[in-house]
Amino acid sequence: MTTSLLDRFETERLAERAHEVRFGETLLRLAASLFFAIGWIVAKVFSVTWLCFAFAGVAIAEGWREGRKNVRRPGG
Repeated sequence: MTTSLLDRFETERLAERAHEVRFGETLLRLAASLFFAIGWIVAKVFSVTWLCFAFAGVAIAEGWREGRKNVRRPGG
């Protein structure tokens, strides 16, 4: 005996739960989730960008020090 897809689900319980959902609260949660996601992405981008700039700065400083090792100073 075959049963339809709707017979397998408890549609009454689903309907009750659907009526419990509050539109305003759901909208606020979606907005908060969006702002959280934006903040998380910005933090990740800035941390990676900061790491890139810090790495480049240290590499430049080390290159400068290495390049200055063999430079003769005037009067020396």
